[in-house]
Amino acid sequence: MTDKILKIREAELPNPDFAIPSGIVVAKEEGYQETMDTACREWIDSFVESDTFEIDGRRMQFYYGIPQGASKVVVMVHGFCEFFGKYHELAWYLYQAGFGFFFMEQRGHGRSHREVEDKQVVHIDNFDDYVADMKIFVEDVVNRIAPDEEKILFGHSMGGCVSTLLLEEYPELFKKAFLSSPMLQIITGGVPKAGLALIHAGVAITHKQKQLSLYQGKFEEEPSFEESCCLSKARFDYQQKLRIADDNYQTAGGSFGWVFESLAATKKVQENFSKIKAEKVLLVQAGLDHLVDVKGYTPKLLEDVTNVKDFQVIRYEEAKHEVFNGTQPIVEDFVGRLLKFVSE
Repeated sequence: MTDKILKIREAELPNPDFAIPSGIVVAKEEGYQETMDTACREWIDSFVESDTFEIDGRRMQFYYGIPQGASKVVVMVHGFCEFFGKYHELAWYLYQAGFGFFFMEQRGHGRSHREVEDKQVVHIDNFDDYVADMKIFVEDVVNRIAPDEEKILFGHSMGGCVSTLLLEEYPELFKKAFLSSPMLQIITGGVPKAGLALIHAGVAITHKQKQLSLYQGKFEEEPSFEESCCLSKARFDYQQKLRIADDNYQTAGGSFGWVFESLAATKKVQENFSKIKAEKVLLVQAGLDHLVDVKGYTPKLLEDVTNVKDFQVIRYEEAKHEVFNGTQPIVEDFVGRLLKFVSE
């Protein structure tokens, strides 16, 4: 099955087939903060709208931007402990390329509804709530604001799991999906399934589902870049600056409930790969991913995804989990592929 994966090494870049469109300049490592604080911030202030809507009385925060004449919009589904600021750069490039975007901060994240009082802890009662929220967001918000534009799905990490479940359960929502390091199998650090089952049972008996789980941390103002999911120090620092400035962005760890629901979700998503019927799916993996077990789910995925007309898996061998926060050559190739994918 490995012959079905396009493996990309940094030494092979740049690839002329995925060059950045003329007029779009990917921010460089040197001077990155200044670029984001000036040009990108001016774009956000002038062209990005922020608003809220409610799901069963829960207030959800979302952002969107649609350039004049856009015929396509990208619905972005973020990962665990993330928020809109982490995607300022990607949304900016999409907009410059003539594509609209929509971004909802999922429950437990950013300025959206919290299931627990501690803003540093992410809790979910049922992972299906993420999927249901996103379906409502698309149908009630995205389709209302952009009724005629083609909708394309982009999901990263936890958002990649939510996105894949959406493709499986609601195939009518999206025909195209770009999945970035999707959380389809979690690396559990060698903890055996029997041990996880015992912990789960103990948590349920003592009603500690909403407490911070084992091996999960709290927010740090000076986290270790070396232990992060990034290879770009400038991008890492930009996002950390946003976190420090606003405690809504300081989510840092999952509750016991979140951990066990996420493990259940990855099992469910793998059982239903064959239900994906999108016309085109591009799945991006990171060879140095320490959160998602890319080798654990990939064989089954490639074997089961038979109803997708155009399905491709690419793996950046030297990238970490956040491929779009990689080295400059990797970031530029990732952005080029994303823009070409959306444009096709």
